Amino acid sequence: MSNKFVRTAQSKARNNWEVNIKYLTQGGFSIIYKAIWLDGYILCWNDSKKEWVKYRHKLD
Repeated sequence: MSNKFVRTAQSKARNNWEVNIKYLTQGGFSIIYKAIWLDGYILCWNDSKKEWVKYRHKLD
């Protein structure tokens, strides 16, 4: 199920970003995943450079 979720999410993305997705739990009306963007998450848009400013963190 997780592989199908990842493939669907990546096919809908505008950029080819790498993401590490981990299944956490299921219950009620949803399935919960944790996602870590390997190149960092977006903080804001740098208008002068025309690019996203990303926060990059170390993986454990």
